[in-house]
Amino acid sequence: MSHRALVALVFAGCTHAAADPALTKDQQLAREIYEGLSRSTRYLRDVTRRHIQIALGLVLVVAGGFLAASPLVVADAFGLPHEKPTQVINLRASWGGTLVGIGAFVVWLPAVKPWLRSVVGLLLWAMAGIGLARAIGFVLDGDPDGRQFVWLVAEVVIVAVCVLGLRVMSRRARR
Repeated sequence: MSHRALVALVFAGCTHAAADPALTKDQQLAREIYEGLSRSTRYLRDVTRRHIQIALGLVLVVAGGFLAASPLVVADAFGLPHEKPTQVINLRASWGGTLVGIGAFVVWLPAVKPWLRSVVGLLLWAMAGIGLARAIGFVLDGDPDGRQFVWLVAEVVIVAVCVLGLRVMSRRARR
């Protein structure tokens, strides 16, 4: 960029349109350069923010997966009971599943606002993570009691209701 173009940029104040015939060629060039840099900077800032959000969410999902795969780590760390299979299933669901769900929510979250979408999305992903970990516990630990099945059904129902709620919100937002 030449010195003349930089000076023209300052004096033009970046308020005139690039196609304005009153601007000199240097001013038009300066305006185009400024607009291009401005768009690039905004794009990079948004892409970087989104990449950080995805990376953080994936770290949470991996950490939750670890806790769901090895619930005795949580039991030993906090002194929680783990003698019965249902207790181990609850450890998987409560600690690992919740962390997986929160991580998935962070990856999914397009924007915090509107608040209702964020709350419904958090509930959806948290219940999905807990339900997934509980189902894994059914397979790995075996011998779930009736209460475990009630919890799993409740989690599946909550996820389904949240999905329907998000679809309704999405349709209303398009109108």
